[in-house]
Amino acid sequence: YVGIACWDHATDHEQSAGFLFFVTTQSVDVTLVSDDGGAPLAIARVAGTNLVPAFPDPFHLRATCVEAAANGGTTAELSLAIDGRTVLATRYAKSVKNYTWSPGSKAGLLVAGDRSDVFYDDFTVNGT
Repeated sequence: YVGIACWDHATDHEQSAGFLFFVTTQSVDVTLVSDDGGAPLAIARVAGTNLVPAFPDPFHLRATCVEAAANGGTTAELSLAIDGRTVLATRYAKSVKNYTWSPGSKAGLLVAGDRSDVFYDDFTVNGT
């Protein structure tokens, strides 16, 4: 796995919350770690083959997390692009039927798996 965390922040339960994008050669997922704690919630998944180049070829990830007004409420507009091609785009509303979330001030790089190494020459965070 490799990926990006956006809106990472501490909760009242002394845990981390935010949206996490996970990328493998076979899938791209976005998961919410809620402000209330508890188990992570998978929001959306796109399955496919060869979503990222084979090791050791480099690739570029761009995660976008935007808080927007929609249908009289607030939504998180979430997307992930690989090498400039959007492979996942979804929305997650703030509502009484969804897990709680809020924007945070931190972002990060995620890496997991045997012999995981990440080399990067550019990491940019833009906020408006």
